[in-house]
Amino acid sequence: MNWLDFLEKLSSAAGPPGNEEEVRSVIKERLEGNVDEIYEDKFGNLYAVKGRGERRIMFAAHMDEVAMIVRHVESNGFLRFAALGGLSPSQLIAQRVVVHGKVKLKGVVGSIPAHMGGEEKIPKIEELYVDIGVKSREEVQRLGIRPGSLITFDAPFVYQPDTGVVMGKALDDRIGCLVLAEAIVNSEPKEKIF
Repeated sequence: MNWLDFLEKLSSAAGPPGNEEEVRSVIKERLEGNVDEIYEDKFGNLYAVKGRGERRIMFAAHMDEVAMIVRHVESNGFLRFAALGGLSPSQLIAQRVVVHGKVKLKGVVGSIPAHMGGEEKIPKIEELYVDIGVKSREEVQRLGIRPGSLITFDAPFVYQPDTGVVMGKALDDRIGCLVLAEAIVNSEPKEKIF
C-alpha cells in the first residue's frame, strides 16, 4: 500500500476518543509482517516493536480525533451534543456528520435560523443539534442512538495532484500515525524502536 492510500484509509476511519478501533485496525494492517512484534494494551494503545538492540527509542502519535457525543435526544428526533475535543461552534454549522448507533447514520449539524426565532449570532454548542432525518425520539431509539452515542465528521479525503495538497478529517494526528508507521516499516534499526 502506498503512503497516499494509507493516509486515505487513516483519515476515513472513525476514531472518536476512547473508540479508535477502526484506526488501530488500519495501522495494524499496514504494520503486520513488517515489525517484530505488535500488540495492544488494555487501554487500546497500539505498540509495534522492531529491532533487537539494547537501546530503546519510542515514537508516539495519537489515533483519536475531535468528535461529539449525544447528550440528549429531543422529542422531534434532533440530537443535542457535547464536544469531545476543541470544536468551534462557528465551524460546526452545516457540517456533515456520522452518528454511531446500531448502524452508522449520516446527519448534519444545524441551528435555529434567525428568521425562525434564532438570534443572528454564532450559537453556542449547546444550541446546535444534529438532524438525522427522523421525526421522533422513538425513531432515534429504534436506530440504537441514545445519550452517549458518538458522532464523527463525514468529510471526504481529497488529494490534489496538481498542488500536492491533501484534505480530510482527522489529519491531526493521522499524519503522525502515517509518518511513524512508514518510518518503522521502511527502516532496519540498530536500536529497538516502538
